[in-house]
Amino acid sequence: YASHDGLYVTYTERTSRAELGMAVLLGPARPLLPDRVVDHLQEVREYDLSERATAVEIDETLLRWRASLDEERRREVSEALRDRREAYVERHRRNLTTTHVVRVNATGDANATASLSLAGTGAVPGRPLNQFSVDEHEGSLRVATTVGERWGAGSVNDVYVLDATDLSVTGAVTGMGETERIYSVRFVGDRGYVVTYRRVDPFHVLDLSDASNPTLEGELKLPGYSSYLHPLSGDRVLGIGREDGEVKAVVFDVSDPTDPRIEASRVLGAEWSAVARSHHAFLLDREHGVFFLPTNRGGMVLSTSDLGTVHEVDVDRPQRALYIDDYLYVFGEDELAVVDETEWERVETLDL
Repeated sequence: YASHDGLYVTYTERTSRAELGMAVLLGPARPLLPDRVVDHLQEVREYDLSERATAVEIDETLLRWRASLDEERRREVSEALRDRREAYVERHRRNLTTTHVVRVNATGDANATASLSLAGTGAVPGRPLNQFSVDEHEGSLRVATTVGERWGAGSVNDVYVLDATDLSVTGAVTGMGETERIYSVRFVGDRGYVVTYRRVDPFHVLDLSDASNPTLEGELKLPGYSSYLHPLSGDRVLGIGREDGEVKAVVFDVSDPTDPRIEASRVLGAEWSAVARSHHAFLLDREHGVFFLPTNRGGMVLSTSDLGTVHEVDVDRPQRALYIDDYLYVFGEDELAVVDETEWERVETLDL
C-alpha cells in the first residue's frame, strides 16, 4: 500500500502445525500424557528437524501411545486432546498468525537519485485481505485483519490503528463477525467500513477519528456479501458482491454510523463480474451518476442513485472501461465499443 508519504509492505507469519502441537501437548494437554511420551516429545523439540519431520514424529509418537490403550480409553484420550487443542487455539488465536508491517521511505526528486530506506516496523495479529485492508490517514495507519481462521477456531475480525511513523499500535476494534472472515474493507477519512461473511453479510461501520480509541459504531446484516466497497457521495457506500450465486449491488446509507441502512439493493441476474477478481474492473463516473460493471451479460451501466439499468453495452466478455468527456469506452476481449453518455447510444466499434 502506498500513501503520499510512505510505502507499506506486509508479510504474514503463521505458527506451524508442529509448533502448535508441541505447545498444546507440553502445555495444557501434558497431564493426559504418560511421562515417557512427554520425555520423548521434549527430546524431539530439541532436534534440528524440519517442521514437516517434527509434525510426523509427533503424530507417530501419539499413534504408538494410543495404540497401547483399550478402545474406551483411546476414545476418551482423543476427545480430551481435541478439547485441549480447541481451548488453546481459542485463547491464543491472536498469537498464532502475525502480520508484520514495514514502512519504506522513498526520497529523491527529478534531479537526484532516488533512494529507499527502512523507516519502521510493526506487527498486528491476523491476516489482511488485500491492499484495501491498509490505509494511512492523518498520521495513523489502519490495518484490518482476520484472526483464527486457519486453526479451526472461531475466527474473528479486527481493525488496528498504528502510529504511521513508528508503527506502534495505538488502538483497536476487535471481535467483529464471530466465525466469519473479512470479504471487503474500505477506509474513508475517519470512517472504516468492513464486510464480514459466512452465511449473512454483516456490514460494520467504525469511527476511527480517535487513534487511541477507535470504536464500532453500528452494523447491518443482509443476505449475500460484498467483496468490493466503493465510497459514493453524501455518506453512501456502494457494495458489489454476490447473493444466491448471482452478482449483487447494494448502496449503504451511512449518514448515521450507529444505524447503517440499505438505500438500494439489486441482484443483477448475472453469474459473474470481473470486479470479483480485480477492483480495476469497476468504473465510477460521478459526473453522469453511473457506474460500470463487466458481467457475463455484457457491460452494465447502472445508476448510483437507485441501481437502475441506464444502459447495457453488448460486448462479448467485457473486461474494463474508461470515460473521456461524455464518451464511455468499453473493452471486450476482441472489440472496443464507444458509447455516447448523453444519448446512451453506441457511436463506434473497433475490432481488436
